[in-house]
Formats: sequence, structure tokens, C-alpha cells
Amino acid sequence: AVDLGTISENRTDRIKNKYRAPDDKTPIPQADIAAFLDGANPTEADIFIGATHVPLRRNDLALLSWSQFKGDHFDLSEVRTSKRNQIAIIPLTAEGQAHFEDMKRRQAQSKKGLGLRVFTGERGNPMRPDTLGHKINDRFKDLGLDHTLHRTRNTYATRLCVAGFSNAEIALIMGWSETDVEAMKKIYVDRNAVVLSMIHRLNQNKH
Repeated sequence: AVDLGTISENRTDRIKNKYRAPDDKTPIPQADIAAFLDGANPTEADIFIGATHVPLRRNDLALLSWSQFKGDHFDLSEVRTSKRNQIAIIPLTAEGQAHFEDMKRRQAQSKKGLGLRVFTGERGNPMRPDTLGHKINDRFKDLGLDHTLHRTRNTYATRLCVAGFSNAEIALIMGWSETDVEAMKKIYVDRNAVVLSMIHRLNQNKH
């Protein structure tokens, strides 16, 4: 309103911001991922695994479409993410690519066929953001595990670490600082997995 000249002064400038963005970068441990998937129905499993391979909040997950799936990445360049209003190109690890390819194949072979949205319910209809969140959060609650759908973003970040992305690259994709990335890597990333990934990339470069 100040910029538009509607008011002469923004008196809220002097009021401290009570909100603090959550700084928890804890990924979901592999043991808890296994516990979630053990007994999960196909819809729950598809949402959960898919969410660990893309760093999107539930509103953006619900809007993810197959037209944006390009094999090795999701291209959201024509759509802006709901939280930060940013253009997004989302890289997928080989495991992520395989998961979404399998989802796409199974949906195409279903009675309803391949629809617009990636995440659908048991009847093949697009899933609402609140329903999508409840599917994951309620199951974690039933299992007595203190995780939410939002934390899958942190798990995605660890996948990028293991895949060999630099701190600067991960920070760019996640909207974090490089300090946040380095702190997460020191505590939560399996160093042996990172080294094995490096060896794999070295062997690929030989050919």
C-alpha cells in the first residue's frame, strides 16, 4: 500500500515478526521409512515414496501433473510453487525416476487410465492437499512415529547429498542456506553412502 501511494506509512514495520520458519532439517530415518511402508496401502506408499523424491509441500504435491514429468526431472517452470512463488525445476535421482515411471505405468493400466495429476486416490481421482497430508500424517501417528509429510523434504535433500550435489546446488533447490546444508550433512547423511556414490560416478566416467 505504501508503494502504491495508498498510505503514507507502514506502521507494522516496527512490529517484530512472531513467526519463525522451522529450522528442523531432520530427514526421516530409513528404519521409519521401512516401518511406514510395511503394511501401507498402494496409495499411501505412492504418496510417501514420491514425496521423498520431490521437495514440495502438500499443496504443490497435490498439483503435480504428469505433463510436468520429464523422466529425469519435473518441470514446473510454467507454474510457481505455492509457498515461495518460485519457478521450480526438480531433479530426480535414478531411484526417483524409477518410482514415478512405475506410478505412471500402473495408473495408465488402471481402469480409469492415466489422469492429469500424479497423486490420486483409490478411485483414481485427484487428491486434495488436506487429504494427501492426512494420508501420511495419520499413518505416522498410528505407528507412534513423530514425523509429518513436510519432513519428507528433508529426506529428499539427503538423497541429493548422496547423489553428489554440492552444498550450493542443494541450497538452491531447497531454498536453504549452504550452512544449513552442511549442518544437515554432518549429522544426518550416511558418509559411506556418499563415498559409494562417488565411486559409482568415477566408474561411469571411465567409459
